[in-house]
Amino acid sequence: MKKTILAIALVCMSACLWAGSPLKVKNLSCSDQKNPLCVENVRLGWQLESNLRGVGQVAYELQLYCGKTPVWKSGRVESKEQVNVVPLVTLDAGKNYTWRVRVWDDAQGKASEWSEWASFGTNIDEAWSAKWISTGQQKKEDALPYIRKTFGVGGKKINRAIVYLCGLGASDLYFNGALVDPARILDPAQTDYEKRALYSAFDVTKLLLP
Repeated sequence: MKKTILAIALVCMSACLWAGSPLKVKNLSCSDQKNPLCVENVRLGWQLESNLRGVGQVAYELQLYCGKTPVWKSGRVESKEQVNVVPLVTLDAGKNYTWRVRVWDDAQGKASEWSEWASFGTNIDEAWSAKWISTGQQKKEDALPYIRKTFGVGGKKINRAIVYLCGLGASDLYFNGALVDPARILDPAQTDYEKRALYSAFDVTKLLLP
């Protein structure tokens, strides 16, 4: 009787284990970053997790949205690729996109659950229209100039506010008296400013005041 009960238990455990795909999609990334605010080349990637050994991916499906608007749905793509996956759609500059992915396993060919949503923002290189800001009174001994701007939001509800900052060298962004990101040091990287100047993106949505 004990052997019979044990056999039934093993069959039940096996059935539960293989009811769906043994794969779980996690750690979504874009250009090797987690939810980046601004990327030049969109390259999507993800990792797989499974309680079973030797189980891999044979296909994937991506869904890409801008807000609530669907931008691209890949359908099932026969591929083992999990990195450097390029969306086959033209993306607009300075937009925020959300995406998710699911995969099919090579054990039973079943689809996994959809991953959690991830996001990325596109760069604004082609849409950049800003002008250089200067006091016009810079002295040689003033190594660290301060530039201040005051503005209002007019009582409107702002869904997303991004600051794109290019300071011709390292700079710190303060918003309503607070340093926006203390973790950034010597940001952005140094370049030959006669040829190219890098910029940084900061999400300041939660720092806005009425």
